[in-house]
Amino acid sequence: MKRVLVTGATGLLGANTVLALLESGYHVNAFVRRKSKVVLNKHPALSIYEGDFNVVSDLEKAMIDCTFLVHAAAETGQAHSGKKAYVESNINFTKKLYEVAINFGIKRLVHVSTSNVFGFGNLHQLGDELTPIQKPFSQSHYVKSKLAGQQWALALPESPPIQFPQQLRFFAW
Repeated sequence: MKRVLVTGATGLLGANTVLALLESGYHVNAFVRRKSKVVLNKHPALSIYEGDFNVVSDLEKAMIDCTFLVHAAAETGQAHSGKKAYVESNINFTKKLYEVAINFGIKRLVHVSTSNVFGFGNLHQLGDELTPIQKPFSQSHYVKSKLAGQQWALALPESPPIQFPQQLRFFAW
């Protein structure tokens, strides 16, 4: 059975990714900062690893026997007054995680970003990944840190292949 490490399993995208992988027959190692925040039901193919994103040995324990990595963890809250929390989670952790993954021989890495790193458009000119980010997103520490992490990941050598999701899901209320 193929084993996938998923970061961010306590969040919306991470938890739903775990569920989809389990339904597809994968064994999932979920790496979380706090087990108390996990809302996933117990499953024989699910292993939860609680750890510190800054401790390489915690990442290595969760990565043992994994073939694939889905990185969905991020600092997304907007209550932070400065950029430090965003840089630590969305840039520094991403770099550390990918370095460990490359050393472990992970065969496929999927990087989950945010649609906010793409500029928005209008009825006459649609926005896409080439459209510059505009206010208010251009001033968000969250968006700037996600963009920096994404750009760093895109500059990595193509071994392992890094996949960026082709579809971005949007929610409307």
